[in-house]
Amino acid sequence: MGLLHSLRPPAAALLWSCLLGLAAAQEAILHASTNGVSSLSKDYCMYYNNNWTRLPSSLENATSLSLMNLTGTALCHLSDIPPDGIRNKAVVVHWGPCHFLEKARIAQEGGAAALLIANNSVLIPSSRNKSTFQNVTVLIAVIT
Repeated sequence: MGLLHSLRPPAAALLWSCLLGLAAAQEAILHASTNGVSSLSKDYCMYYNNNWTRLPSSLENATSLSLMNLTGTALCHLSDIPPDGIRNKAVVVHWGPCHFLEKARIAQEGGAAALLIANNSVLIPSSRNKSTFQNVTVLIAVIT
């Protein structure tokens, strides 16, 4: 008997849903640096769903974006965008309290180039298909 057979049905269903999510998620590395200074840089593990976000396949094709730390705000309302704006920035916010798609729509409306969702749990981005995310074109990724 496998692992799923030895678990009670609710636990097996939970584990199975996590495994399905893992199958849909892709991993990448986010390299953050201060104005290109390698001594002031850090790498982060990043998860994304390639059904709704495309990333460059090589470092040569990667884009450099300015990072804006908005982890002090929920980014659940347009009024959460700072007065200086977020146009052409990679915006970092925390997971919750609103759905990440709401955060993405607000970031997109503000002109952000990317939405990075900081998350300390093991949640993986949704494996829903692209039609669920229609009209959302901003790059979305979860960083841990």
